[in-house]
This record gives sequence, C-alpha cells and structure tokens, in this order.
Amino acid sequence: MEVLQAWTGVRSKELVVPALVVHLNIVFYAASYWSTQPVLPWLSEKLGADVVLFGYLQTLFSFVQLVGGPMIGRVSDSYGPKTAMFISQAGTALSFLLLGLASNVTLLFLSRLPSVTMHTMHAAQAFLSDFTDQEQRALGLGRLSLSYGIGMVIGGPLGGFLGQAIGYSATAVAISLLLAGMVAVNWAVLPGGRAGLVADRKEKPKESGGLGLRHIRDILRIPAIRDIVVFQLCLGIGYSVYTSFSSVVAKESFGMSAQETGNLSGIAAVIGVLTNVFAVGLITKSLGDLKSLQTACILLCGSFATYAVASTQSQLYALLVPMAIGSTLVYTLNTSVISKLVQPEDSATAIGFGHATRSLCGIVGPTIGGWLYQQHGISGIGGFAASSVLVALLWLTWSSSAAAQSSQTKAE
Repeated sequence: MEVLQAWTGVRSKELVVPALVVHLNIVFYAASYWSTQPVLPWLSEKLGADVVLFGYLQTLFSFVQLVGGPMIGRVSDSYGPKTAMFISQAGTALSFLLLGLASNVTLLFLSRLPSVTMHTMHAAQAFLSDFTDQEQRALGLGRLSLSYGIGMVIGGPLGGFLGQAIGYSATAVAISLLLAGMVAVNWAVLPGGRAGLVADRKEKPKESGGLGLRHIRDILRIPAIRDIVVFQLCLGIGYSVYTSFSSVVAKESFGMSAQETGNLSGIAAVIGVLTNVFAVGLITKSLGDLKSLQTACILLCGSFATYAVASTQSQLYALLVPMAIGSTLVYTLNTSVISKLVQPEDSATAIGFGHATRSLCGIVGPTIGGWLYQQHGISGIGGFAASSVLVALLWLTWSSSAAAQSSQTKAE
C-alpha cells in the first residue's frame, strides 16, 4: 500500500484505492477515445463527409467541449469530483453510442452533442488535486498523464484492429458499453463531496456559490491565471490544427491505413508514458516549471517546423519522439501550475480554464487546418503549428519576466 501511495502521490493510505479507480477511469477513457480516432476519418467518409465536413465535425466537438468545461469545473468544486466524473463518463458513453448508430452525416454531427460533458480527465485532475499536497501535485497529475498514455497505447492499435475486424460503427457501440460499466463502478467506489480536500484542511471547504459565472470570472481576473490562459491559447491553436488533422494527413499524404494510423498513435503514447515515468520529474527538478515549459515549447516548435517538410513515413515516426516529449511536459506542467495559483477549493475551476482554452482552440483549429491542408498540404499544417508555438514561447518568457520584475518592485 505504501508503494501505491508513493506512486499515486496521495497524502494518505485511505485515498489510494479511490485514486487507483480514478486512474482506471483515465485508462478506459483514453483507450475509448483513441480507439475511435483512427477510424473516425473512415467512418465520416463512409457516411458522406469530405475533408471540410470532417473539419466542421471536429469544430463542433470542440465547441461543445468549450461550453461544458467550465460547467464541469464548477460541478466538481460545488458538488464534488464524483458527480463530475459520473456526468462526464455517462455523456462520453452516450456520445459513442450515438456515433455507432449514426447512419448519415446529420446523425454523425448529432452524436457530438453529448460530448459537452466529456471531461473525464478534468474530473480526474480535480480528484488528484484534492488527494495530493502541493509538493506532490505535479507527481500526482503526471501519473494521470501516464495512465492516459497507457490507455492511448491500448486504444490506438485496438481501434484500428476493431475497425477492420467488426466495422467502424460496431467499434463505437462496443466502446459505449465499456464506459457504461465504468460509470457503475465509479458510483459504487469513489468518495462523494470533497473528501480529499477535507482530509487535508480538516475543515469544511467554503461555499463556492454553485455554478456562478461571477466566481469563474473572478478567478480568471487573477493576473497569473490570465498569463497561463494566454499561453495556452497561443500554443493550443497550433497544436489543435496539428492534432485535428493528423489522422487525415496520415491517410491522405502518407497513405497509411486505419490500423497504421492507430499504431502511430500507440507509439506516441508509449513515448509519452516513458516521458512521464523517467523524464518529467527529472526535468522539472533540474530546470523548474518555467524552464521546463520553455524547453517543451522549443521541442514542439522544432518538431512542427520539421513536420512541415516531412515526406516519408519514417520521418513521421522519427518526429513522434520530440513531439510526444514536448506535449507531455506542457500538458502535465500546465495543469500543475494553474492548480497551484488558486485556493484548493477552486482548483477544479482553475484546471477547467486549461480544458476550456484547448476546446476554444479546437473550435477554430480544425477549420483553419482544413483550409491550410487544402491550400498548402502538410507544409501549411506544420508551418502554422510551429509559428503558434513560437508565439506561446515568447509570451511565456515575457510574462514571467514581467511578473518577476513586478514582484521585485513591490518588495522594494
């Protein structure tokens, strides 16, 4: 039990089992999501959607995610992460069920609407923020990314295999049933309320004011939160352009099959897992959060610039290493940093800003990506992504320097 407590980073042995169930949720969620990603372009094409409509489909998904992100954050802070997890996994299961039953483009688009609550990672991060002390926060959240990577390793190849073995629609239905079983487990095992937070503070958390937009606005007014959100927007728009069309690019530009595309995702996930296990702790301990984020941005910027001129599958595979390391560092550190900038009882809402910015980027990213790919091919996708990461790096460097100077001036 002590080994598991050290691995999860939770503050007490009583929280180990709930933390492991939270990790199991992430494995199932990631496996489910990435099982459908390799087959989604083929399913969309089968139902009559071209590249442009596929971009609109991705945009709709991101829009409803943007709407749901802050809501799930306030649900978690007000009623507890268990309620947020239940709603998230139930909505995810429904979305995949409708996707599997879709028989035309209209139903394909309608299947994206229940994903407004598809925020399982958000709910899991809220759990771990409650379960861990600040010193162990980055470790606990990093382990969640590790579990996500394990699910991605399983899901990518599995989706490609199932898509060819039983069909794309049947794959989505099977995933829906799997998630429905996880919903029942969550309700039976996970603690209600803010159990982990109460254990830390030994007192009842203050009332959060329900789902009030005013409270969300007040948190967003914190200067450090604003700086992180702007950084996430600048970086996220380019990353969204890349991720939303990575399957299409693999299919159209490199002639890869659904199973090969799934294998590509699986290899990226393995690299992400190894990064979480061996690199995140060492890098952040040696460089600190800021320099680690800057290093990750440099890796991503160089990777996207090289991606823009890639012409062979071997080059695509080689780029997975710096891309996976950079994206893993950025995701883990962003969540850790933003959760530390607010009071513990508002951590889920603060984390929600990170999810909301990614969703906002996802609204415009696929549309931009569709136009860029039609006009310029892979060079347009890679060039835009590299430019946006460079802007994010410059903003991060400038804002952190300005904040340090402001703190020094106040101290004097």
